[in-house]
Amino acid sequence: MRWLIVLTTLATILLVFWASPLNPLQNAPGEGEASTKAYKNLAIVIQALEKYKGEKGSYPNELGLLTPQYLAKLPDISNERHNTKLDYSSKNQGREYELEFSYHDPGTNSCVYSFPDGWSCTGAY
Repeated sequence: MRWLIVLTTLATILLVFWASPLNPLQNAPGEGEASTKAYKNLAIVIQALEKYKGEKGSYPNELGLLTPQYLAKLPDISNERHNTKLDYSSKNQGREYELEFSYHDPGTNSCVYSFPDGWSCTGAY
């Protein structure tokens, strides 16, 4: 019986450590494979949004309006391992926007791009 209590205690300690920010194998929000791919692929979307606004006077209501004139196609930021998702919203009658991707690594993380602030990432391990 004592060995079961010891084993349960050790398993709990390992689980808590694995899911904590103190684990050197865990990536901080905005770092790692999923976010690196998203940053790289979304840089061209940000450039296309600025071109669109420069020509039309406001940001588009949806990212699909960037194709094909400003982008041949929307970039793929998907990553099955990290369940990456993309969201876009035009705000303040097209004068502002937010571009957000969320992913799991290992907790839920979210990175939001807004002009002129740039990227801001938060997450829970």
